[in-house]
Amino acid sequence: MSDLSSAFKSLGFVPNTSPPEQYHILNITYPALNLLPDNNNTPPYLYPPKDLHFRQRPRLEQYHLTPTNLAFFHRIPVNRLLGLAFASLYSGTLHADEFLKLISSLVKAPGQSTLEIVSFESEDPERGTCIYHIFHATVSRAGTNISTLHTCQMSDRELKSLFKIYGPSWSHGAAGRHTWLALVKNLIYRESDRACLHVARQLEASTTPAYRGEGAHWARDWETLKLNSGSFLLASRLQCQLGKASGSQCTISTGRTSSRTVTSRCSSCFPVDMKRVSRSRL
Repeated sequence: MSDLSSAFKSLGFVPNTSPPEQYHILNITYPALNLLPDNNNTPPYLYPPKDLHFRQRPRLEQYHLTPTNLAFFHRIPVNRLLGLAFASLYSGTLHADEFLKLISSLVKAPGQSTLEIVSFESEDPERGTCIYHIFHATVSRAGTNISTLHTCQMSDRELKSLFKIYGPSWSHGAAGRHTWLALVKNLIYRESDRACLHVARQLEASTTPAYRGEGAHWARDWETLKLNSGSFLLASRLQCQLGKASGSQCTISTGRTSSRTVTSRCSSCFPVDMKRVSRSRL
């Protein structure tokens, strides 16, 4: 039980009560609207909440939460044997691999650092419309008044590649060095209810009405599909394999911006075979 509790604490789901000198705390915020290019004239890009058709719409009162305790943070145990120098000692722009090394090097000294992230769309002359993610880290070491600022911009393809390389087993082997990426993935795709509420809180704090109304894009999509029992789905799949069920087509609404016709072997298999491709443009 203690191992499970420690795992949840490291991912920022419970209050941090450990002595500060034993950890470097990385606080994560998404979306950080202040990082948008062109003086905030470029709107943020947001993926729809993951599997929202099978989920209830998250509400603060369900979890006895308030808007002030939706923080995401990662506690990095300090290993003083590695020295005190971080991977990047000076502020500046980093490549993706350099940025990963920087965050990994926070294990060397206790402190409080912040990681702000925002996503946006931009036109590429060769590839057309592309999604990019800006990472902005403010690194501070305990006992000093010096902070360094580090920025990294990744394409959506680069970030998905990192998720694939270092997941889904975030706590084993090389992936354990980049456990913070699990929280980033959780926030960007809004995989948990807490992530949905965190993102909504960030948008509601904006002065732009369109950002504050992002939740309306998905208001009618929550809990619109039901998963059948496991045994029923298994039986249905076996029937499909044996040719006892006819194929079917269904056109579904995937948000306010797009729809997709999905072909499944039978209507009872549809929830399992469905591939969602929706996205939100503000």
